[in-house]
Amino acid sequence: EWRRLQPPYECPDPRYTIRRATPADYPQIYALVDEVWERTRPKAQYEWLYVDNPSGYARATVVFERATGQMIAAGAGFPWPIAKGDQRYRGTFGGDAVTIKRLQRQNIGDIKREFAESHPWRNSNIGLHAPNEKSRASMAKRGRAPAFGPLPVASLILDFASYLKAR
Repeated sequence: EWRRLQPPYECPDPRYTIRRATPADYPQIYALVDEVWERTRPKAQYEWLYVDNPSGYARATVVFERATGQMIAAGAGFPWPIAKGDQRYRGTFGGDAVTIKRLQRQNIGDIKREFAESHPWRNSNIGLHAPNEKSRASMAKRGRAPAFGPLPVASLILDFASYLKAR
């Protein structure tokens, strides 16, 4: 359903195109994340986050450079269970937000954010993030500091296998 609903957004920069990713894009996203972060995450970890996540497929966004057709940026929201008491909410945990080095600090992150914010689910989704130091500094510089800061209460299941097996 998330993929089917098209955000009413036109990329303001004619050099780029932006769209929601499909599972066919995931291997290219994995390679881009590894390249930008200069480390290799095991494929099994990517597959769990993007495909085998018990809460559903990743909701990823990809940006392409029109002149080259190269994927130059990506970001993902991984479905994440969120509840207050017995009330369940639609939630995502943001991650893998990357831009290739030659285009960093060119406001491509702003384009991704505007695209994400135009999605019909935007106002009915709770997003959690754990930005690194550079991302926090960039957010503060743009006046986009985290809305709530640290969570006052949270549960983290350490033995996922047993938890999921019971369900």
